[in-house]
Amino acid sequence: MRTRFLLNFIMVAVATTLIAGCATSPMTASDMPRYDSTKPQAFLPGANVEQAKGVAMGSAVTKGWEIARTSSDALVLERRLNPAAAESLAPGSSLTATPPRIQVETSFFSRDQGVEVLVGATLVATGGQEGEERQDVTESYRPDLERSLASLRNTWAKSRGQVVSAKPPLPAGGGTPVPVDPDVPLAPI
Repeated sequence: MRTRFLLNFIMVAVATTLIAGCATSPMTASDMPRYDSTKPQAFLPGANVEQAKGVAMGSAVTKGWEIARTSSDALVLERRLNPAAAESLAPGSSLTATPPRIQVETSFFSRDQGVEVLVGATLVATGGQEGEERQDVTESYRPDLERSLASLRNTWAKSRGQVVSAKPPLPAGGGTPVPVDPDVPLAPI
């Protein structure tokens, strides 16, 4: 049963990576991650950025998050907030026509022995004529972000062997997958 869960998890992570590479908005230079030591962070030993990002995407999608944007070393996850949560963070934000959203910006930094993952949270509300209003709510969400990072660390620890040894998907039209060296990063999709 546990093996079946891990295999399903890996399949979701790989599928999500493929879908996200084609279906999300590309990130611009201003969206690229900058290191900020004040943000919640976790270290995934032995991971490369692609593996860490794949596990994070798979975990997020299975928990109901949508992938808003992605790049080779960053990921923006999004979900709508219920009106009560939005009001507690930003009074008046639930009165807009478009429900407020929470975005989690996830940045992946390659290190000598693994990958450092940093996260931050932003409340996004559509403010009518003013356009989109963004408010950093990382501190309000810090406990949730730290729990998510702990879950990511645990998932990586449990599935690391399967992720590293997973075979890549077959090319379109069948054929044989290209062998993957776990120490060489894959090209972006």
